Amino acid sequence: MKFDQMTVGKRLNLGFGLVLLILVIVATVALVKVNAITVALHANSDVHAPIQRFAINFRGSAHDRAIAVRDVVLGSDPAERQKEVAAIDALARFYAESAKPLEALVAKSEDKQELDKLYAAIKDIEAKAVATTQSIVKLVDSGDTAGAQSLLWSEAKPQYVQWLAAVNQLIDYEESRIQTQNKIALDQADGFLTVMLTALVLSLLCGVALAWTISRSIVRQLGAEPRALGDAARRVAGEISAQYRESCKPPPTACLPLWAGCVRAWPASLPRFGKPPTPSPPGPQRSRQAMPICPTGPSSRRQACNKPPPR
Repeated sequence: MKFDQMTVGKRLNLGFGLVLLILVIVATVALVKVNAITVALHANSDVHAPIQRFAINFRGSAHDRAIAVRDVVLGSDPAERQKEVAAIDALARFYAESAKPLEALVAKSEDKQELDKLYAAIKDIEAKAVATTQSIVKLVDSGDTAGAQSLLWSEAKPQYVQWLAAVNQLIDYEESRIQTQNKIALDQADGFLTVMLTALVLSLLCGVALAWTISRSIVRQLGAEPRALGDAARRVAGEISAQYRESCKPPPTACLPLWAGCVRAWPASLPRFGKPPTPSPPGPQRSRQAMPICPTGPSSRRQACNKPPPR
């Protein structure tokens, strides 16, 4: 069906429907953009940043334990040595407290496969370094300072270096993931303004085009503006009413009897509208057949009224 052949209601429905469709498209694009930003930010705040935080705790614990092991071997005061051993135990507990939530995050992460490899490397070197540390403490407690120093330089030092390197790999990996998600969020946020401005311009153009097309088609079909048609209709109605009032203008006093007969005879001339109640004329009832025909115009009325009134 052509647009000009549609009814006014269908045209309006089509126009409003297209406007609503544009609104739905704009809202959908906005939701997609906002959802992408939300997903990226949640990935950073809920997964990548916590994993990196726990990995930093790993690194701090390993670094401080390496210093404490060195002080145990090189220290000459037994009390100071026991203090460093207690610090090593406290750092081990702190490490374990960070390991549990980190393992839970790795298990539900989208990068589980890569994180499992990195975390497995950390656990492997951790076990070796912890075992070497315990051996050094035992040697120091037994008084074998030379053996403890030899083990410190030959095994403990390279193991702690490897341990810190493995932890740093996990930290660097999570840092790269955080930067990737941040870039996604920033790109979506930067493009969001462009998309919204473009959608706004297209919506305005479509709305203006629809309003112009629909209004022009309605006016073309009606032939004029509805207000102008209303004014014309009122003018025509006023002219008809004026003509009717002129044709039914009360006659002079000399023609009153003739006019009364006309009033009595007039309802009988309109049988198709139903028989209205016959007005009761003043004075005695006269025969309807004896009444003259009611004049229908000014000239006829003047001719009838030129005759002398009946006596």
